[in-house]
Amino acid sequence: MEGAGCENGDGTGGPDPMRPFGRCFLPGPTDVHADVWRATQEPMYFTFSSRMQSLLERAQPRLQPLFGTERTVMTATTAGTGLMEAAIRNGVRRRVLVVVGGYFGELFARVAEGCGKEVIRVNVPEGMALEPDQLAQFLDGPEVDAVALVHSESSTGALAPLPDLARVIREQSDALVLVDGVTSVGAMPVETDAWGLDFVFTGSQKALALPPGIALCA
Repeated sequence: MEGAGCENGDGTGGPDPMRPFGRCFLPGPTDVHADVWRATQEPMYFTFSSRMQSLLERAQPRLQPLFGTERTVMTATTAGTGLMEAAIRNGVRRRVLVVVGGYFGELFARVAEGCGKEVIRVNVPEGMALEPDQLAQFLDGPEVDAVALVHSESSTGALAPLPDLARVIREQSDALVLVDGVTSVGAMPVETDAWGLDFVFTGSQKALALPPGIALCA
């Protein structure tokens, strides 16, 4: 595991029961605090119970600032890829422009193709981010229903200038702005409302430092 950017939990080589595989310096899954692990051992709430409803209602005002939105933040029992597919199926009628600058941009494109959508790829050299003027040129081409972007491409470390890209999309088209925020939401400012983003999703196992299996979107 050391070759994967990991070290033993206490830094001395001794075992750490909370980190049996060591401390990993990776985008995720991230370390989960002991208090969170203990909470997962509590009895589960029935899905449609008033207790579960109360929990979800109390979570809303805490989740909204993560996305910079007044909209309802939805939770789903899926990986981030599940909400990536949801974005495509609900936001793209026929054609989508996908910015591909690494593994997750390519994943967005393949998910769209798997959903039967026509995909226009905007390929960006790995480690680089698409510039707004470059995006503007592509928007002058065939009309698209949506533009799919990865905010933080963790496979290369490139951060997209999301506010500027969204502004160009708004100025030049009626396309929806679909954003993979899996490694940015909770780690850096994301202003869904102010930037004019239509669909932003993330996963629990990244900056939120929770166990995998929950995805959120706004």
